[in-house]
Amino acid sequence: MFSWFKKRDPKVYPEDEMGNALYAHCSDPAKLPDKVALWFDTYFDTEADADAVAKYLEGRRIEVVRDHDDEPDEDLGAWNIDFEIPIRARHIDLKMLNDEMTRLVADFNGKIASCLMMQWDEDE
Repeated sequence: MFSWFKKRDPKVYPEDEMGNALYAHCSDPAKLPDKVALWFDTYFDTEADADAVAKYLEGRRIEVVRDHDDEPDEDLGAWNIDFEIPIRARHIDLKMLNDEMTRLVADFNGKIASCLMMQWDEDE
């Protein structure tokens, strides 16, 4: 009927948060990159919780950027940790990593302000 209309393949792009993010990043399964990066922006109420998460991530050789906000948003904590993790651009891998990081942050009373999928640059 419409040659320009492509049906989204639910095996590659399931109808969930990670499937939608992967589809938005690259809607053509043949052009999916090998790796992408998931970038997390997280907040914690206490320095001890932020330190514990940073230590865990650094133990996995993940670069962490820490910051303290003198005027924190009332819904988020004052201690901020940003990090990005390279991951295969496949739904199951993205979902498992997102679930793992969500549990990690929640275990230390933190909140994920945002999680973005970005192009991975091997040279970084």
